[in-house]
Amino acid sequence: MESLETDRLILRPWRTDNEREARVLFKYASDPGIGPLAGWPPHTSVAGSARDIKNILSADESYAITLKGVDEPIGSISLKPIDGHVTSAITGDPGISEQYSPLLTSAKEVGYWVGRPFWGKGLATEALKALISHAFLDLRIAHLWGVHYDDNAASAAVMQKCGFRIVCRYENAYYPLIDEHHTIVIRLLSHQE
Repeated sequence: MESLETDRLILRPWRTDNEREARVLFKYASDPGIGPLAGWPPHTSVAGSARDIKNILSADESYAITLKGVDEPIGSISLKPIDGHVTSAITGDPGISEQYSPLLTSAKEVGYWVGRPFWGKGLATEALKALISHAFLDLRIAHLWGVHYDDNAASAAVMQKCGFRIVCRYENAYYPLIDEHHTIVIRLLSHQE
């Protein structure tokens, strides 16, 4: 997997078995205002962050977001299999199922976050635009799905700036890692768009 580059960022593969990488991830992912907004609990130890790098973040098409000239992660972004919430929302709604169910195949879902000190600087938008370009031009993915909590205005703004349009809202989506239910907004971006 190659790195992706933008004006200010390099999106690169996560480094496994690297204590410094785990320490930096822990610094940002232990913030209680980060993980729960994405459905996962705050990190509680550097060792746990190291395990997450090895078992989750080192997956194909999962990138550490780094600032150019500063080779340490400030966040994460990935293309991942479509979440069960998206599938349930689309296939369970007769009003949209016929139109959108076929768009669940040959598609991926985007996921991203950046550490609190980097909020409001347009970095998540810049990273997502690079990932979108890679997905459509290099990987030839036809559709990208995005999900955010209904009350997560920052994530909604990032997706809007990148062209994702709202398909539906899904009430009472359960996130077992944090044992919470949330209303989520499901968005879509097609290669044609």
